[in-house]
Amino acid sequence: MPVPLSNLPDDFHRVRVRGRWALLRGEHAQGMVTFRPSVEWLISPEHDLIIMGVDLVEPINGQGEVDLELPATDDPGLVGTPFHYDVVVEIPGLEPYEFSLVVPHEAEEVDLSAVIPPGPEHPDPPEPYVLSVNGETGHVYVPEGPPGERGHQGDQGPQGEQGPEGERGSRGETGERGPVGPGLSARGELESTDDLPEEGERLGDAYLVDGVLHVWNGAAWQDMGPLRGADGRDVHLRLSQNALQWRHTGQEWADLVELADITGPAGSDGTDGGTGPRGPRGDRGQAGDSAWTWSAPHGGATPPQAVPHRHYNTLGEERELVSLHAAVGTTGNADIVVALDRSGTQVGVATIPGGGHTSPVVGLEETLGAGEYLEARVVQGDASARALTVEARVL
Repeated sequence: MPVPLSNLPDDFHRVRVRGRWALLRGEHAQGMVTFRPSVEWLISPEHDLIIMGVDLVEPINGQGEVDLELPATDDPGLVGTPFHYDVVVEIPGLEPYEFSLVVPHEAEEVDLSAVIPPGPEHPDPPEPYVLSVNGETGHVYVPEGPPGERGHQGDQGPQGEQGPEGERGSRGETGERGPVGPGLSARGELESTDDLPEEGERLGDAYLVDGVLHVWNGAAWQDMGPLRGADGRDVHLRLSQNALQWRHTGQEWADLVELADITGPAGSDGTDGGTGPRGPRGDRGQAGDSAWTWSAPHGGATPPQAVPHRHYNTLGEERELVSLHAAVGTTGNADIVVALDRSGTQVGVATIPGGGHTSPVVGLEETLGAGEYLEARVVQGDASARALTVEARVL
C-alpha cells in the first residue's frame, strides 16, 4: 500500500534535517518549508513499501526552526535513488525561494544552514553559500564572480500630446428659489465712516453713520442713503428669530414681515459638470532612501573575509551614505567588527558585541560618487557566529 513520507515505519532509515531562519532585527522568522522529492515513487523491498513522492510541508516553529527526519537521497536499500529534494521556503512578507537538497545516507544530521544545496546547473557548487538575502535570512546560492555594473537609466521620453477635451455636461435645471438671506443686522451707530471696520462679520451687517445707513455687501461697505421716516424720525431695522422688525428711535420693536412669508423652498441641486481633461504628467522624483545589503560567508565570520559582491552607484549622480548596521543570526562570545569600504577606502565600522545579535546603527556623513561602489568586509570575527548580515542606508 503506498504511504507518504510522513507515515514511514519507526525502523525505516532516515536522516535528521534541521534549519533555522531569523530576520535582520534578530526576530525568529515564521512560515513553512516544503520538501518535494524529485521522483514520483520510491520502493523499499525490505519493508515491502511503496513511498509516494508527494510534498512534505513542515511549519517553521516559534524558534524559527524546522526539525524533521527524511529518507536519504542515496539510500542503497531504496529503488528509485539517487534523487533530490526541491526545498521551497515561504516566509510572510518575503518572496518565496527554493533550492535543491541532497541528504546523504551516511550522514547523522543535515544542517540546512551549513549545506550547499546542489542544483542541476551546479552539481558541485563552490563557496560561498550565504544565509541572508536583502536584509532577511534565507537560503540562496551565490554564483562565482562579482555582479556586473548596472546599466545607465535611459532618458525620459517626451510628454505625449494632451487628449481632446471631454464634452461639456448639460446644464442643470434652475432650482427653486431659496430662503431669504439674513437681511440687515444692526451693529450700532458710528460718528464717521473712518470708524467702520475693515470688513463685516457677515453679509447684511449695518451701521448708521450721521443718519446714513452703511451695509456690508460681502466686499465693501455700501452707502444706502439716509434712513428716516415720513416725519423725519430715524427708523431702525433688525432681524429677529421669526421676523424682520422695525422701530422709530426710542420706541418698541414691531414685526414688519414674518420670515416664513418671504422664505421660499430650497432649490434642487444642479447636474454635475463633465470631467475635465487629464493634466500633464509630473517630472520623475529623486531617488529615495534605500537599503544596500551584504551577507558574509556562512562558515564563520572571521577576517579578512569580504562579502563577494559590490553595490555600484549607477544613478549617474552623487548619493549620500546615511548609516551602517550589522546583525548576526547565531552569536558567539567574541566581538564581530565589520568595515564598509567605498571603492577600496574605509568609510565606516559597525561592531556587534560578543554574545549580541546586532550592532548599534552607525551614522555616516559620506558621499558615493557616480560609478563608485560599496563593499563590506570582516575586520574582526568569531568563527562560531552564523548568518552575518551588513546593511547600509543610501539616499
